[in-house]
Amino acid sequence: MKMSIPFLKKETAAPVPEDKKQEILGEEQPQDPPRKGLFKKTPAQPYQISLYDEGNHVYVSVTLVREGEIDILATERYRIGRAGDVDGLSSYDEEAGDATLDLTEAANQMDINDDIGLEDDEESTAGLRSLLDRFMTSKTQINITLGTPRVSYLHYDTTWSLSGKSLRERVLAEITTTKPYLEALTSDEFDLVDLANGGIAVAVREGESGAIQLLNKTRKGILKRISRIESAEVSLINLIRSTYRFKENTVSTVVYVGHDTARIIFLRGNAILKISDPMEAYLDPEMLSTAIFRGIAKEVKANELPTPVNILLTGEAYDAGILEFLRPKFPEQVRIGYLNTKLFGKKGGDPIISQFAVPLGTGIQAQVPEPAVAYIPMDLVPNHISNLRKRFKLGAVGWMLMLLIPLSVGYLGMELHQQSATLGELEHRIAQREADVTSLEAVQEMVDKQRLRLTQYESATKILAAMEVEREPWSNFLETLTKVYRETGRIWITEVIYTQQNLVQIKGFSLSRDRIVAFVRGMENTRLIEVKSQDIREKEVFQFELEAIIPE
Repeated sequence: MKMSIPFLKKETAAPVPEDKKQEILGEEQPQDPPRKGLFKKTPAQPYQISLYDEGNHVYVSVTLVREGEIDILATERYRIGRAGDVDGLSSYDEEAGDATLDLTEAANQMDINDDIGLEDDEESTAGLRSLLDRFMTSKTQINITLGTPRVSYLHYDTTWSLSGKSLRERVLAEITTTKPYLEALTSDEFDLVDLANGGIAVAVREGESGAIQLLNKTRKGILKRISRIESAEVSLINLIRSTYRFKENTVSTVVYVGHDTARIIFLRGNAILKISDPMEAYLDPEMLSTAIFRGIAKEVKANELPTPVNILLTGEAYDAGILEFLRPKFPEQVRIGYLNTKLFGKKGGDPIISQFAVPLGTGIQAQVPEPAVAYIPMDLVPNHISNLRKRFKLGAVGWMLMLLIPLSVGYLGMELHQQSATLGELEHRIAQREADVTSLEAVQEMVDKQRLRLTQYESATKILAAMEVEREPWSNFLETLTKVYRETGRIWITEVIYTQQNLVQIKGFSLSRDRIVAFVRGMENTRLIEVKSQDIREKEVFQFELEAIIPE
């Protein structure tokens, strides 16, 4: 099994210690599925490049069927966001409070080297481009898996006795009616998962996938190579279905611990019974195990379920070492262990299988076909990507139209030449008209300036005329204005306009609204008409307008 794992410590990728092998739930427990005829009998299998979008990170695995086994050729993890970008997490550790840290936050603070992956967007793109250069061929298939927060779930206890398209239409109507934030949901943004209790879980794709964005930056036209997009929970359960056969009436629990979040999935037999809300993935294993225990207990109580018989730990659970903390919390008859599968050779219990279980789960669906494994179907491929994969096939009429293309090109060329000449003449006329308009606009601007000056002269003339007739009232007014202006301070008068007999309009600015009020109070027979606030050089300035009466 060849692996490229740049972000793991050497001891993390080592084989499972002998004293821990009993902690891994192997294929023989509880029921080992038949492996005979498991793989396609074709001479050459395409590479499966699977990307798991976990929100802040993208997990990538590359697998290939070779010599009756699935070889893991590469595993990578790229950072596409920062810790804290994932919202909407539920926490079952009510006593921990602010002291709890998720895996990413603690890793950033402690400067540990278990994630020296690509942090920069350009570096992540370069890393994925390098991986694609190694494994991208004309037959390579790309799979996308979406986790929290790219996928959320809604549960319904009934199917309203509907199926197929009718059920999807009813679900869409139900969601858009009862969930206002999903009123714009379209049919390609959700898919249905049948539950063991007769209900359905609705997987809703939310927002643009960071994995798709990262993939689109690597090379042109890469998105049309995407063959599958599904949710992380479905990918994980499909991997478990390829390995385990639980008894039909037993309840089992699959725990996935991611880099940022954790989620609990309940199974009845091998069918999904309930998918819990995402919870925060704590750094401390004891705190994480307590959160998982409380999450299981909460779902068991809320859904009136029996205590799970089997508990499978996947994702970062092995590396976090939560088994020793989780086992004492359950009765002895509950079998708890890490994921183990022999699909990938003798290292079925390797922690890499657990950490990359989600992308591996979507990749094997093309390598271990049905009916060897009864996979849960899901299609969350956006319409714009589906349209890229469509190929147009020409019929007889199409070929006839193809033969007419050269004639059409010649005719269109002549027509284009004639229209180009006409267009050139029209453009010349337009240029002349634009020049005329420009000159007229300059004249209009000059006229407007002269009109403004004339208006100012007229206003000044009115003021002078009034002052000439009755000098005493004006002198008193100007004296009062000057005195109040100096006493108030920090106020600027820009205009004094004589509007009509005995009425003067005063306009100005101030940095303080209180100074405007003080100015009005200081003036006699003055009324505040308007105060406007505006930002000038990042400061709030108040523009005011007053009306003063000049006593006779």
